[in-house]
Formats: sequence, C-alpha cells, structure tokens
Amino acid sequence: MSDPAARADLTKRQLPSMTLAKGIESLPLAAQAHIASTSDDSSTRFEVSGVAVVTGGLGTIALTVVRALLQHGLTGLMLLDLDVSSDSSKTKVEELKEEFPGRKIETESVDVTDEEAVAKVMATAAEKLGGIDYLLCFAGIVNCTHALELSPKVFRKLLDVNTTGSFICAQAAAKHMVKANAGGRIVFIASISAHRVNYPQPQVAYNTSKGALLMLKSSLAAEWAQYGITVNSVSPGYMDTILNEGEGLADARKSWADRNPNGRMGKPEELSGTILLLCSKAGSYINGGDIVVDGGGVGILAIGLLASFVYERIDLIQSFYYNAPSRLTKVNNIGRYEIKFQDQIRSCEDVLLIEEYHLALLACDPGRERHNTVMGVFAGNVSNNAELWAYDYENTSGPDAESLKKINVNGFPHANDFHTLGMAFDLKSSTLFVASHAQAGSRVEHFTFDIASLTATYVQTIQHPLLNGPNSIAIINEHEFYVTNDHYILKKDSFLFSNLETYLGTPTGTVVHVNLKDSEINAKVVARVPFANGIEIINSSTVAVASSSRAGVYLFNTPNATTFKQTSKIRLPFLPDNLSTSGGKLMIAGHGHLPALAKFTHSRRICNDPFEYERADVSAKEACSTLEAVSWVSEWSESEGLKHLYVDTEYPSSSTVVRDAGKGVGIITGLYAKEQPIDGLVHANENSVPFPFPFPFPFLFLFLFLSSVVNGLKPDPISFQPNDHGSQLKCHVLAAPNEVLRIITGNASESLLDEKLPHAPPPYNDLKSMALTCRRFNYFATENLYSCVDLSTDDAFLRLYRTFRDRLELRTHCTQLMLRVGQNLPQEQGLNWDILFDKASTGLPPGLDDSDKAKPFLDIVFWCIVWLKNIQSLAMSGKWFSGKSGLIAYILSVASIPGRKLERIAFTEDSDSESSPVNLNMLPFWLEIITHDIKHLKIAWGHSPREPLLDVSSDCSQPYVL
Repeated sequence: MSDPAARADLTKRQLPSMTLAKGIESLPLAAQAHIASTSDDSSTRFEVSGVAVVTGGLGTIALTVVRALLQHGLTGLMLLDLDVSSDSSKTKVEELKEEFPGRKIETESVDVTDEEAVAKVMATAAEKLGGIDYLLCFAGIVNCTHALELSPKVFRKLLDVNTTGSFICAQAAAKHMVKANAGGRIVFIASISAHRVNYPQPQVAYNTSKGALLMLKSSLAAEWAQYGITVNSVSPGYMDTILNEGEGLADARKSWADRNPNGRMGKPEELSGTILLLCSKAGSYINGGDIVVDGGGVGILAIGLLASFVYERIDLIQSFYYNAPSRLTKVNNIGRYEIKFQDQIRSCEDVLLIEEYHLALLACDPGRERHNTVMGVFAGNVSNNAELWAYDYENTSGPDAESLKKINVNGFPHANDFHTLGMAFDLKSSTLFVASHAQAGSRVEHFTFDIASLTATYVQTIQHPLLNGPNSIAIINEHEFYVTNDHYILKKDSFLFSNLETYLGTPTGTVVHVNLKDSEINAKVVARVPFANGIEIINSSTVAVASSSRAGVYLFNTPNATTFKQTSKIRLPFLPDNLSTSGGKLMIAGHGHLPALAKFTHSRRICNDPFEYERADVSAKEACSTLEAVSWVSEWSESEGLKHLYVDTEYPSSSTVVRDAGKGVGIITGLYAKEQPIDGLVHANENSVPFPFPFPFPFLFLFLFLSSVVNGLKPDPISFQPNDHGSQLKCHVLAAPNEVLRIITGNASESLLDEKLPHAPPPYNDLKSMALTCRRFNYFATENLYSCVDLSTDDAFLRLYRTFRDRLELRTHCTQLMLRVGQNLPQEQGLNWDILFDKASTGLPPGLDDSDKAKPFLDIVFWCIVWLKNIQSLAMSGKWFSGKSGLIAYILSVASIPGRKLERIAFTEDSDSESSPVNLNMLPFWLEIITHDIKHLKIAWGHSPREPLLDVSSDCSQPYVL
C-alpha cells in the first residue's frame, strides 16, 4: 500500500468482538421461561405459547406446520406471502380461523427481499398481536436450469429470496425480540440440497442459496444467543406436495422414491413435529443446529452415491477386464471382406450413405494420429487438414480410382483449419452439415452438396456458445439438426479436467437442437448425456444417443423436436462411438477396451514421428508393433436385442458402421492403424453383409504427392525440351504410371523395386531409394514431414531440425522465403524477393556455405515449407542443385500440398556453367506435382542474359496437358 497514512489507519483497526451469553441467569426473564425444566410434564414440554410470524405462510407445508403450532397453544399468527388477497388465499385463511376460533390470525402481502416492507409488517405484527416470539421462514423459490444456460439475473434472484430474504426477515424480527427482552425462536427452512447435489435435476442456484442459508443460521445463532434467541434450520427431503405432482414429474417422483430407503416421499405432517420441537421448551438447548428430515437419504448418501456410480458404469468397468486384447473373444458375423483404396484414405471418423445413389460420403482427417479431435483440437499446430470423399460402392469391379473420389469444396474459407468429425446430409434439400473441431474454435460447417459433380459448396459457418465441442450430427430437415457435444471442458483448455470428465462419466455432454430458420442460429440443450457421441434419429419419435463414458446408448422419446424424455438405455460391453440405422436396426460401432485404446493412440504419436521415435526408449519403440486396440461392431433392435457382428484387434478402433441392406454392402471406418500400412476398403461376396474398411495408415510421403494425380493416367511421362516453354506451357499435369505408383507406396519387396523401377523413366530411380528408406522407418508424422533419405545416420539434419523446431514463430510471420547456399542470389527480372529467411536471420549453424552441406540444408528447406504454411514466394540458389533432382522434386511436392499459399517459385544457379543444374527429364514430373495454386515458376542458371530454361506465369485455373 503506497499511502502511509492509509496503511497506518488500516493497522490501527480493531475488529468488533462477539459477545457470548454468560449463563442462564444473564438471559432475560421472559426468555428463561421458555427453557426446559424439571417441572415440565407431558402437557407443557411441547407447549407453544405466544405469537408466530410465518413467511411463505400460505404454502402447503407452512399451513400444515402452523396448524400443529396452533394445536399446541399458539395464540397469535401473522401469515406473510406475496399475495394474500387472492380468492384461494382468503379461503385458506378463513378455514384456519374457523378451525381455531379465538386465535388472532392476520395476513399481510410482502416481498421478503424488500427490507422496508418487511420491517413494516414486522412492526404491524408486534403491534397487532402483542409481540413476536417465533419466526418461521418458509418463503423460497426454486429453479431447474442447467448452469450453462442460467442467467446471472436468475441466480441472484434465488439468492435474494432464499438467503438474503431470510436474513432480512430474521433481522427485523430479532430487533423486536431484543427490544421486548423476551428471547425468541427462529427457524429457517433449508433443504437436503444444502447437503448434497440432488441429481439429476440441475439446481445450482437453489443448492447454493440453501447451502448459504446453513451458514447464515449458524452465524446468527452464535451472535444472538446472548439475547435468548435460538436460530436453527430444518432440511426437508422430497415432500409429497402439489408442487411435485403432475404427469411431467412422474419419472422424477419415481426416481426420488427409489433412491430413498423408505421407498417414498415425505408428507408435510412429518415435518411438523421437528419444527414443534425447535419452538417448544423441549428444544431450548438446540441452537445453530440443522435437522435433516428426509427418511434417511443423507445418512446413506455415501453408500448410495458409490453404488449408483458403480452401477451406471459397471459395463465399462467390466470391459476393462474382459475386453483386454489378450482375453478378447473374437467375433466375425460379417463374412468375407476385402481391403481397398490402398494409400488413399485414412483417419475417417464418420461415413454416411446416400442409398438412392449407392454413394458413401466419408469425412477423413489425415492429421488425426497427431492431434485429438475429441474434446477439441489438442495439438498446437496441425498442418494436415480434413478431406471429404465420395465412394461409389456399386462400382466395385473397376479400378479403385473410379469408385473413390475426393469431393470438391467450393468457396470454403476455412480449408486451412478443417478437422472433421460427424456429418449429416438431407437428400431433399442437398444440405450437408459437417462438424469441425477447428483450432480457431469448434463449429459446424454448412454446405450444399451436388451429387452429380461431387461438389460441396460452402453456405455458412455455424458457431454458437452451446456448440463447444460438436461431435456427431443428426439432421431433421434443411433448417434443423441435432448435434452432440462430447465434452464441456475441451482438452486444449485443460488436459486434467477433460480427462476427468471422460473417466468419471459426468453428465456434461449435451445434445443441442439447432434451428437455422429466419437467418438466425437458435440453439437449445435438449438432453445431457455423459460423453455424448453418436446420435441417430431412429424414427419420428425416437432418438438414440451414444454415451462413450457410460458404455451405452440412451433412447429418448421426442414428442416434439425440442423435448427429449429418456425411455431406456441399451447396455453395451464396449464404448460406443457413432450410430446409424439399417433395415430397422440400430448399427453401433465403438472401442472395446479403453485402456488399450489410450495406450495405442499415445504410441501412434511416437511411432509416427521420426524425431519422437528417435528419442523414445526401447519399450516405447517395441510398443509400436506390439500394442493392439479393439474394434467392436454390433446391431440392435427392440425385438431381437443386441447382436455382435465384428470383434477383433486386426483393424484398431472402429468409429462408424453403415450398411445398405438392399445392396448387401457395409462400411466400417477406423481411426488408427498398426505399424504396417493398412489402407483401403474391404468387400465381401457372401450373403452376409460385406463391410468395406477404410482404415488409416502410418503416413507415407510418396503417397501424398502422387495421390493428387491418380486420374487421367498415361503410360509414360512426356519428354520435355528446353525450347518448349512460356507461350505454349500453362500448368502441366502429368500422371505417374499407376503400376509404379503402387510399387513405391505399397509393400513391394526390394527385388521388385529393382526389377520395375530401373525401367521407369526419371525421376523414379531417385524415388526408389526414398521409398526404401521411408519404408524402413514407416512412421511419418503429417505435421512435420521432412526428408527420409539417409535419415538414420544424418545427425546433422537432426541437429538442424531441433534448431528450427524451437523457432516456431516463423510459422505465422514468414510469407516469403529465400534460401541460399554459396553465392548470393542474383536479382531476377520481374521477381523481387524479400529476404525474410536466410542464414543471418535464422541463426543457422556455421558451415552451410559449403556445398557439401547442401543435403542437410535442403532438408531444412523442406521442413520449413511444411511448417510455414503462409509462404507465398520461394527462391533458392546454390551450386548444390546438381544431382539433387529427386530432392528438389519432393520439396516442390510439399509446396504444392492443398492449403499452402505458395504462388511463386524460382530456382537459380549462380554459376556461368553451361551445364544444366538439374535433369531436364525431371521437369514434367515437377509440373505434374505442382498444383494450380502455383502462379509463377522460374528455373534459370548463370548470370548471362540468356532466356531462362523455364518461365511459366498464368492463372493456372485449368490444367493444360501437352
């Protein structure tokens, strides 16, 4: 504190002391008359004499209690309520007066939060009735609103009425009691909600207000004991009153009764005796206490909660033992299957069928093995983004490329931050919704999907506070859909609490109804489900929601779109993921063993990252090939119950199953893969339902840059001459021979590579060695791809990699990239390259000017292109191009990955040598892997003003084939 005077004043403060009673003799004589003594008998021990003021006095429980007090001798009564002038209120008071003639019974309307009004009615009661001996505070309100949707205004309202209102009334009454020097009794009506959370109703404000009331009672009891005033509270359990009646509360009433040892709710009359005790001589030494009247519910709270906790999770707990990969009983009721689409799709979370067109849509996120899309994106930066694919499952006899095609996405502004989970499609309106756990914030992307052209056109991005972690979607119509939020706490916000939410199975997952009519985004939580995962509309009145934490599927009756009433739960021996329907049956895919899945997914993040693998210990490396995860697929119908279709560890971690019963075709997707590539789709030809299996695989770089040109295959590359440039060449797209593509990216033996690749034209000779080396490591992370050539021995590269890994700020700041080795880069006509990245600004280790160090430097070029997604211009120079054709080619391929912003490339050799810096036969291959995003490519060497070898500049909007 900077002000010395203020500090001095602060240190001189003296706190007021609480004065305690000095014994019975020090109490007022009138108060001593209310103390139990040896002279009391059965007629006087529970006698109540004097005047009582009762707030909330016209309620069912309050009227029952005041009748008991009147029966035991109460002479005066003031009933306070919000409105005592209504006909029903007047009727209640008249009945009371008729029942107890000769007693003084008055009523007043008052708001207990209005201190002036309360003071006035207390004065009126003291004046009309001759004092105040008892105060019973029944006034209170309740609210059942989920905390996410509860407004602070409503929260304050409950505290104002239930807690502050009780204090205002107690203070006003106590002033009259102290003034009269006669002592008094004050009784607050608390609740069992002050002792525990009364699941399942969400009552955070009510519970808080009643909990605070207990401390208010204890504090006042200590302060006012010296005046002969006792302050106590009663905490009723569930009472059978008109407030708890009605068809809508039937399920809740049954739940409350089932959880009580007495098997029923309490009656208001069963509360009267407790309050009578606190107001009579028999209760004179009870002060600051709280008496729970709930039939024994709180007494067995710990055991009951534990039993309930275990019962709700018993299937999950049992799966930890019985479903361990070593004990698993494997099941195959799907018949024969076939893996297809090798090296094309991976990490496909969701798939949906458009049966009228025999089309399956798949949402695949290649970066899934390096980040967690459940609970929000977990990684700090994810370079690979999701893709949407269409599979014509009727066209299975031809080449794979004819049946699986990437969906074109038009006008989508978030392509560089797209991480898909669930999706839903409405055929009538062509509406497609896709959930995305984008790093910029979770959202649902809205498209229109044209089946004929396989084009998804962006419409809008749907963001709302209630869509904090969208997982699965079920569409109602073009304007309405349901979406599940698997977690309330995202993993990127808190690793600890998000995992606690998962493993404890807290009911914090939500089902949200979204309505897009009238150009507004209206959202409402319609159900709470622990780890809400897949959702499926079974029929017009039933919706199924998978709970991964509770190992079950909850079934809800839906009388309207925004009303969910749980009817039953399908108990499962595994953790369900996504849901679908087929032939009147609910299809369920999921994960059989949570501990194995957790270990398996963690190992993928080590096994698929060369740098992490290099640092890992022996046991972690062995886990890459030994760990297993369980896939589980079942179907359910109300008539036949649950039937298991597929249980195995061969294809780890199934996430979705769909089936076209008419065609006899099914698809199961998976999230992770073992060490060796498991890519593609599986078909069966038996009468049992066949299941194509698009599964992920450890990322192979060669696949990435060749897969973009699998269409329009030609037998051999077209040769390219130096004079065929500029005016005749736009954006040349040339396909690699399909056979060679398969050999390089597949599991072919080295002898087969030697047999096939030497006869292939360049650049495939260079690619062979890359394929062999990459395959030896076969764990390539999609975030930080880099050269695999000689990776096992190149310590220089690993050293440089660590240097750049610590400079991640370059990811966002660098938009133009210049790299040089040896001589300075000559200024090119028409290309003004800003030097934002060279050896001076990056702190590269010394010695890179030596051309012998070109290879590790080229590795760094490659690494930077992968990370620096915002680079628009790239210029490279040096004497080290000769003999590095394959490496340069694959640097270009990474630069051309969809989502990159690179538009201009220049390669120059600053020597006057007439020899070509690169193999001219490489040029067609360079061009085939450069996408239409490259607006300007320039290749030249020497300082003489000769025409460049290649100078291409066009909008490249349409591919041009020589």
